[in-house]
Amino acid sequence: MAAAKSLACLLLFLGAVLGAVWPIASRGGIDWPLDMDIRGGVQITYRADFSQLPPHQQVEAEKKRLMDLSHLRLDSRLAKFQGADLRVQRLGGDRLLVEVPGVDNIAQVKADLGHPKVVNFARVTSVARQRDEAHPYEWNLGGDTLAFAVGDRTNLGGQILYDQMEVGLDTDLEKAGPRKYQVSLPLDPAGTTQIAFLTNKAFDHPVEVVPGAEPVPLIAFFLDNEPQDVFLVRDRGIQQGALTQPDRVSADNLKKLLSSGPMPVPFTVDSEHSIHPLVGRTLQERGVIALLTSVVLLIIFVALCYLDRPWFVFVYTITLLFWFLCFVAAANLHLFRINLLQLAGFALLLGMNTDSLVLVFEDLREHGDDRRFRLDLVGEAFKTEWSVIFWGMITTVVMVLPLIFQGGIFADYVKLVGLGMV
Repeated sequence: MAAAKSLACLLLFLGAVLGAVWPIASRGGIDWPLDMDIRGGVQITYRADFSQLPPHQQVEAEKKRLMDLSHLRLDSRLAKFQGADLRVQRLGGDRLLVEVPGVDNIAQVKADLGHPKVVNFARVTSVARQRDEAHPYEWNLGGDTLAFAVGDRTNLGGQILYDQMEVGLDTDLEKAGPRKYQVSLPLDPAGTTQIAFLTNKAFDHPVEVVPGAEPVPLIAFFLDNEPQDVFLVRDRGIQQGALTQPDRVSADNLKKLLSSGPMPVPFTVDSEHSIHPLVGRTLQERGVIALLTSVVLLIIFVALCYLDRPWFVFVYTITLLFWFLCFVAAANLHLFRINLLQLAGFALLLGMNTDSLVLVFEDLREHGDDRRFRLDLVGEAFKTEWSVIFWGMITTVVMVLPLIFQGGIFADYVKLVGLGMV
């Protein structure tokens, strides 16, 4: 029985070593999700402007629905534009907090969020063109969808029937083949969200005007009621005014724009804050140094207390090393985000681990007949002190559990403490 327990402990320790070392070695370095307080970044708070909503949307239930939808879409837009190392969090009833780690340019982040200039086409061609004689200044294609694909060749296919109608858009781009993506946008005659429509306004795009000819129809793509790109409707199809590259980056950028969807309520910037990456790196180095220093001091303190039983010190050192490897393995698996609060939580777990082991050590010192390592005495000591250790863990959980409902870094903190309890 003792041999089986020893083998199980050895396998568990080797598993922690493998989980900590192998991902770092295979990736060629550390790839942990770091928050902005330890990496630097931009923090922007947006406030919803409900005053511009129609009267039937001014009720609290409708405001909550719009805020939830805005939260999802802003999170999606950030995830597509800025990467996975970011956070969108609700703050109260009308605010959204956006954190983008690793950058220090607030203006650029706000520009990417509010006015992402990402729709890039080299050529767009249309099919089944029809002109409505009753509305010569409008472009009408038979059907009820606007469909196009992005890839080696950018084509506008499918059919569209458009007569002063607005296009509602909330969909992902589908992969249709190697380097090819496609999407169909259903037209919403009663929609209130301006995403794409036919217009004769060219905005800032140069448009060729032929004297005496009919006005040139355009398709304009909008995001948050800001023009993103304009396509010219010509006899041979629809072409963009400015020349761009039809490559994979263009396709990916279009997917980011389309999948984000429109924001259902207007937002204004309420506050903004940034930490330069160099400052974040300094905080990171200081936090790691402080943590390693505390571990060394703990080992020295325990060694001075148990000079007569060196195997106590050995067990304590191995236990701290095991927990450190578990922490690294969990970070490698991206189970939580690393920030200064997480380092504080790690220090708390080291202290709890020390308390638990000291209880067992003192029980062994009081009831042990000799100073040799005996597994049966260790088991009895754990049985004796288990209730104290258990209630110590429970009280800690009760104290930190409400933080999980705050979301964000607090939820990651509770997750770390929970893993430490296990």
